[in-house]
Amino acid sequence: SYVDALALSPQNSVVRNELARLVLEVVGDCERALAVYDDSALIDPFYAQTHLARADAYIVCGDPLPEAERTEHFRAAAEALDTALLLSPANIRAWIQLAEVRRQLGEYEAADAALAQARLLNDPVTIPTAELDFLAAQIAAGRGDEDEARRLALGALVTASDTTAELIEEFLAGLD
Repeated sequence: SYVDALALSPQNSVVRNELARLVLEVVGDCERALAVYDDSALIDPFYAQTHLARADAYIVCGDPLPEAERTEHFRAAAEALDTALLLSPANIRAWIQLAEVRRQLGEYEAADAALAQARLLNDPVTIPTAELDFLAAQIAAGRGDEDEARRLALGALVTASDTTAELIEEFLAGLD
């Protein structure tokens, strides 16, 4: 088992992270999973994958919580993403995730900065630009700039996949 493997090699972040993932996904024990990820990050602070997985866990575990606790979890996720991006600055998905977390925290300048970094790395295009434009629209709306939000969302709609287009339509309907 993973617990036995950890006893044999306690410094092994891959095994530790796999245990945390199972505790989270199979057992659904957020507290224990987050504790294992926190330990893993302390034991091997230079393994970017740990910080990325830890950020995901904080988001998943924080999402259903009341606002104050949710904010705490999202702050921890943002810090984990910041650390991961110091170690792995070319990870476009992590930049996008950071932009989204900062947006949800109401930190719109930081969200814009992270999104700008993702746009720089999206050449050649690996993430559909519609998704980036839609996130930019959501950030603009959060800032209270509805005109810019509408402009960006309509631009994103042109090339969006059906799934993204549905989300954009809902978003636009909510602006009026």
